[in-house]
Amino acid sequence: MTSQLRVVTVCLLGSLVLGLPAAAQTRGNTGRHQVEKPKVVVTEQEAEQARNQENNLWSFNLGFGGMVGSRLFQVESLTDGPIIWDPPAGPPFNATRLETNLERSLNLDFSVGRDFGTWFTARGSVSYTRMDMSAEALMGEGGHILLFARPNVYMMGLGGRARLVRAPSHPFLSLELMSVTLADVGGGHSLDQTNLGYRIGGGYMQVLSPTIKLRLEARFTRSAFDIGSYRPDTPRHDPELHVIEGESHLSFFEVLIGVEFRP
Repeated sequence: MTSQLRVVTVCLLGSLVLGLPAAAQTRGNTGRHQVEKPKVVVTEQEAEQARNQENNLWSFNLGFGGMVGSRLFQVESLTDGPIIWDPPAGPPFNATRLETNLERSLNLDFSVGRDFGTWFTARGSVSYTRMDMSAEALMGEGGHILLFARPNVYMMGLGGRARLVRAPSHPFLSLELMSVTLADVGGGHSLDQTNLGYRIGGGYMQVLSPTIKLRLEARFTRSAFDIGSYRPDTPRHDPELHVIEGESHLSFFEVLIGVEFRP
Protein backbone atom coordinates (compact mmCIF):
# COMPACT_ATOMS: atom_id res chain seq x y z
CA MET A 1 0.00 0.00 0.00
CA THR A 2 2.83 2.30 0.90
CA SER A 3 4.71 1.46 -2.30
CA GLN A 4 1.60 2.18 -4.41
CA LEU A 5 1.17 5.56 -2.70
CA ARG A 6 4.77 6.40 -3.48
CA VAL A 7 4.29 5.52 -7.15
CA VAL A 8 1.20 7.74 -7.39
CA THR A 9 3.03 10.60 -5.69
CA VAL A 10 6.00 10.33 -8.05
CA CYS A 11 3.69 10.36 -11.10
CA LEU A 12 1.87 13.46 -9.91
CA LEU A 13 5.14 15.31 -9.25
CA GLY A 14 6.47 14.35 -12.69
CA SER A 15 3.33 15.54 -14.41
CA LEU A 16 3.51 18.86 -12.54
CA VAL A 17 7.18 19.41 -13.44
CA LEU A 18 6.60 18.60 -17.12
CA GLY A 19 3.50 20.84 -17.33
CA LEU A 20 5.12 24.03 -15.98
CA PRO A 21 7.13 24.94 -19.17
CA ALA A 22 4.11 24.32 -21.39
CA ALA A 23 1.94 26.52 -19.18
CA ALA A 24 4.58 29.26 -19.20
CA GLN A 25 4.82 29.09 -22.97
CA THR A 26 1.03 29.26 -23.22
CA ARG A 27 0.97 32.38 -21.05
CA GLY A 28 3.72 33.90 -23.18
CA ASN A 29 1.71 33.30 -26.33
CA THR A 30 -1.34 35.12 -24.98
CA GLY A 31 0.42 38.41 -25.68
CA ARG A 32 -0.49 39.97 -22.32
CA HIS A 33 3.09 41.12 -21.82
CA GLN A 34 3.86 42.04 -25.48
CA VAL A 35 2.69 45.21 -27.31
CA GLU A 36 2.43 44.78 -31.04
CA LYS A 37 2.64 47.88 -33.29
CA PRO A 38 -0.57 48.39 -35.28
CA LYS A 39 -0.17 48.07 -39.02
CA VAL A 40 -1.09 51.15 -41.07
CA VAL A 41 -3.32 50.18 -43.94
CA VAL A 42 -4.00 52.89 -46.54
CA THR A 43 -7.14 52.26 -48.50
CA GLU A 44 -7.54 53.24 -52.14
CA GLN A 45 -10.06 55.91 -51.14
CA GLU A 46 -7.60 57.52 -48.71
CA ALA A 47 -4.87 57.45 -51.35
CA GLU A 48 -7.22 59.16 -53.82
CA GLN A 49 -8.05 61.85 -51.25
CA ALA A 50 -4.33 62.48 -50.69
CA ARG A 51 -3.77 62.85 -54.43
CA ASN A 52 -6.70 65.25 -54.72
CA GLN A 53 -5.36 67.32 -51.85
CA GLU A 54 -2.00 67.62 -53.61
CA ASN A 55 -3.69 68.62 -56.88
CA ASN A 56 -5.77 71.26 -55.08
CA LEU A 57 -2.61 73.17 -54.26
CA TRP A 58 -2.62 74.43 -57.87
CA SER A 59 -5.08 76.95 -59.28
CA PHE A 60 -5.72 78.46 -62.71
CA ASN A 61 -7.25 81.93 -63.14
CA LEU A 62 -8.84 83.47 -66.21
CA GLY A 63 -10.07 87.06 -66.03
CA PHE A 64 -11.01 90.10 -68.05
CA GLY A 65 -11.70 93.72 -67.24
CA GLY A 66 -10.92 97.34 -67.98
CA MET A 67 -7.57 99.15 -67.97
CA VAL A 68 -6.55 102.78 -68.30
CA GLY A 69 -3.02 104.15 -68.70
CA SER A 70 -1.15 107.38 -68.04
CA ARG A 71 0.45 110.11 -70.13
CA LEU A 72 3.39 109.22 -72.38
CA PHE A 73 4.75 112.50 -73.73
CA GLN A 74 4.00 116.09 -74.64
CA VAL A 75 5.38 117.85 -77.69
CA GLU A 76 5.15 121.54 -78.59
CA SER A 77 5.95 123.58 -81.68
CA LEU A 78 8.83 126.06 -81.55
CA THR A 79 7.53 128.01 -84.51
CA ASP A 80 4.93 130.74 -84.59
CA GLY A 81 2.39 128.53 -86.31
CA PRO A 82 1.09 124.94 -86.05
CA ILE A 83 2.92 121.88 -87.33
CA ILE A 84 1.45 119.11 -89.44
CA TRP A 85 1.67 115.89 -87.37
CA ASP A 86 1.43 112.49 -89.03
CA PRO A 87 0.36 109.95 -86.38
CA PRO A 88 0.85 106.19 -86.94
CA ALA A 89 -2.85 105.32 -86.57
CA GLY A 90 -4.79 108.43 -87.53
CA PRO A 91 -5.00 111.08 -90.26
CA PRO A 92 -2.55 114.02 -90.24
CA PHE A 93 -3.57 117.12 -88.32
CA ASN A 94 -2.30 120.63 -87.57
CA ALA A 95 -1.53 121.59 -83.99
CA THR A 96 0.84 123.76 -82.03
CA ARG A 97 0.96 121.33 -79.09
CA LEU A 98 -0.15 117.79 -78.38
CA GLU A 99 -0.20 115.47 -75.39
CA THR A 100 -0.58 111.69 -75.65
CA ASN A 101 -2.36 109.42 -73.17
CA LEU A 102 -3.25 105.73 -72.98
CA GLU A 103 -7.03 105.49 -72.97
CA ARG A 104 -9.44 102.94 -71.46
CA SER A 105 -9.45 99.48 -73.00
CA LEU A 106 -10.41 95.86 -72.29
CA ASN A 107 -7.72 93.46 -71.16
CA LEU A 108 -7.35 89.70 -70.73
CA ASP A 109 -5.50 88.10 -67.83
CA PHE A 110 -4.34 84.53 -67.13
CA SER A 111 -2.46 83.33 -64.06
CA VAL A 112 -1.30 80.12 -62.39
CA GLY A 113 -0.97 79.84 -58.63
CA ARG A 114 0.29 77.37 -56.05
CA ASP A 115 -0.64 77.42 -52.38
CA PHE A 116 2.09 77.43 -49.75
CA GLY A 117 0.35 76.95 -46.44
CA THR A 118 -2.99 78.50 -45.57
CA TRP A 119 -2.24 82.17 -46.13
CA PHE A 120 0.05 82.53 -49.17
CA THR A 121 -0.27 81.65 -52.87
CA ALA A 122 2.62 82.13 -55.31
CA ARG A 123 1.40 83.45 -58.65
CA GLY A 124 2.66 83.92 -62.19
CA SER A 125 0.51 85.99 -64.56
CA VAL A 126 0.34 87.21 -68.15
CA SER A 127 -2.04 89.84 -69.54
CA TYR A 128 -2.69 91.53 -72.85
CA THR A 129 -4.53 94.62 -74.03
CA ARG A 130 -4.56 96.84 -77.10
CA MET A 131 -4.85 100.46 -76.02
CA ASP A 132 -5.79 103.59 -77.92
CA MET A 133 -3.13 106.27 -77.57
CA SER A 134 -4.97 109.57 -77.88
CA ALA A 135 -3.51 112.94 -78.77
CA GLU A 136 -5.00 115.97 -77.07
CA ALA A 137 -4.10 118.55 -79.71
CA LEU A 138 -4.23 122.31 -79.42
CA MET A 139 -5.62 123.69 -82.67
CA GLY A 140 -5.87 127.45 -82.66
CA GLU A 141 -7.97 128.52 -79.71
CA GLY A 142 -9.48 125.09 -79.00
CA GLY A 143 -8.40 121.54 -78.27
CA HIS A 144 -9.37 118.27 -79.89
CA ILE A 145 -8.81 114.65 -78.89
CA LEU A 146 -7.57 112.58 -81.83
CA LEU A 147 -6.36 109.02 -82.33
CA PHE A 148 -2.56 108.89 -82.41
CA ALA A 149 -1.57 105.18 -82.17
CA ARG A 150 -2.83 101.74 -81.09
CA PRO A 151 -0.02 99.99 -79.21
CA ASN A 152 -0.18 96.46 -77.84
CA VAL A 153 0.61 96.15 -74.14
CA TYR A 154 1.93 92.85 -72.77
CA MET A 155 2.50 92.29 -69.07
CA MET A 156 4.14 89.36 -67.27
CA GLY A 157 4.27 89.15 -63.51
CA LEU A 158 5.73 86.93 -60.81
CA GLY A 159 4.76 87.35 -57.18
CA GLY A 160 2.17 86.24 -54.69
CA ARG A 161 -1.21 86.68 -53.09
CA ALA A 162 -1.90 86.73 -49.34
CA ARG A 163 -5.34 86.11 -47.89
CA LEU A 164 -6.42 88.31 -45.00
CA VAL A 165 -8.79 85.90 -43.21
CA ARG A 166 -8.97 82.12 -42.87
CA ALA A 167 -12.55 81.84 -44.17
CA PRO A 168 -13.06 80.09 -47.54
CA SER A 169 -14.41 83.33 -49.08
CA HIS A 170 -11.83 85.99 -48.23
CA PRO A 171 -10.27 89.36 -49.14
CA PHE A 172 -6.64 89.33 -50.29
CA LEU A 173 -3.67 91.52 -51.21
CA SER A 174 -1.20 90.86 -54.04
CA LEU A 175 2.28 92.03 -55.05
CA GLU A 176 4.17 91.17 -58.25
CA LEU A 177 7.40 92.03 -60.04
CA MET A 178 6.39 93.01 -63.57
CA SER A 179 7.73 93.11 -67.10
CA VAL A 180 5.77 95.60 -69.24
CA THR A 181 6.13 95.62 -73.04
CA LEU A 182 4.86 98.41 -75.27
CA ALA A 183 4.77 97.11 -78.85
CA ASP A 184 3.67 98.17 -82.34
CA VAL A 185 3.46 101.86 -81.50
CA GLY A 186 4.68 102.85 -84.97
CA GLY A 187 6.25 106.08 -86.12
CA GLY A 188 9.65 107.03 -87.48
CA HIS A 189 11.48 106.26 -84.22
CA SER A 190 9.59 103.50 -82.49
CA LEU A 191 8.50 103.69 -78.89
CA ASP A 192 8.51 99.89 -78.62
CA GLN A 193 10.24 98.83 -75.41
CA THR A 194 10.19 96.46 -72.45
CA ASN A 195 10.76 97.69 -68.90
CA LEU A 196 10.57 96.34 -65.37
CA GLY A 197 8.09 97.50 -62.78
CA TYR A 198 5.80 96.37 -60.01
CA ARG A 199 2.11 95.69 -59.44
CA ILE A 200 0.07 95.96 -56.26
CA GLY A 201 -3.52 94.89 -55.91
CA GLY A 202 -6.35 93.81 -53.69
CA GLY A 203 -9.62 92.03 -54.07
CA TYR A 204 -12.05 89.42 -52.88
CA MET A 205 -12.34 85.67 -53.57
CA GLN A 206 -15.85 84.20 -53.42
CA VAL A 207 -16.26 80.41 -53.23
CA LEU A 208 -18.83 79.05 -55.69
CA SER A 209 -18.01 75.33 -55.36
CA PRO A 210 -15.16 73.18 -54.02
CA THR A 211 -13.27 73.68 -57.32
CA ILE A 212 -14.49 77.09 -58.59
CA LYS A 213 -14.07 80.58 -57.12
CA LEU A 214 -15.06 84.03 -58.36
CA ARG A 215 -12.28 86.64 -58.19
CA LEU A 216 -12.74 90.42 -58.07
CA GLU A 217 -9.52 92.45 -58.10
CA ALA A 218 -8.27 96.03 -58.57
CA ARG A 219 -4.59 96.47 -59.53
CA PHE A 220 -2.10 99.27 -60.06
CA THR A 221 0.97 98.72 -62.25
CA ARG A 222 3.92 101.08 -62.62
CA SER A 223 6.92 100.58 -64.89
CA ALA A 224 9.86 102.55 -66.22
CA PHE A 225 9.53 104.38 -69.54
CA ASP A 226 12.19 105.90 -71.81
CA ILE A 227 11.22 108.36 -74.54
CA GLY A 228 14.70 107.95 -76.01
CA SER A 229 15.18 109.49 -79.45
CA TYR A 230 11.51 109.24 -80.36
CA ARG A 231 9.96 112.15 -82.25
CA PRO A 232 6.46 112.26 -83.78
CA ASP A 233 6.46 112.12 -87.56
CA THR A 234 6.06 115.39 -89.44
CA PRO A 235 6.24 116.00 -93.21
CA ARG A 236 9.39 118.09 -92.81
CA HIS A 237 11.04 115.77 -90.23
CA ASP A 238 12.82 118.74 -88.68
CA PRO A 239 13.60 118.17 -84.99
CA GLU A 240 14.33 121.87 -84.53
CA LEU A 241 10.66 122.68 -85.07
CA HIS A 242 9.42 121.18 -81.81
CA VAL A 243 10.46 120.14 -78.31
CA ILE A 244 9.31 116.90 -76.63
CA GLU A 245 8.96 116.03 -72.97
CA GLY A 246 8.49 112.38 -72.05
CA GLU A 247 7.42 110.67 -68.85
CA SER A 248 9.91 108.58 -66.89
CA HIS A 249 7.27 106.05 -65.80
CA LEU A 250 4.06 104.54 -67.12
CA SER A 251 1.12 103.77 -64.84
CA PHE A 252 -1.83 101.46 -65.40
CA PHE A 253 -4.96 100.96 -63.33
CA GLU A 254 -7.27 98.01 -63.94
CA VAL A 255 -10.33 96.31 -62.49
CA LEU A 256 -10.78 92.59 -63.16
CA ILE A 257 -13.38 89.91 -62.72
CA GLY A 258 -12.24 86.33 -63.11
CA VAL A 259 -12.79 82.67 -62.34
CA GLU A 260 -10.37 80.41 -60.48
CA PHE A 261 -10.35 76.67 -61.25
CA ARG A 262 -8.79 73.96 -59.11
CA PRO A 263 -8.36 70.43 -60.53
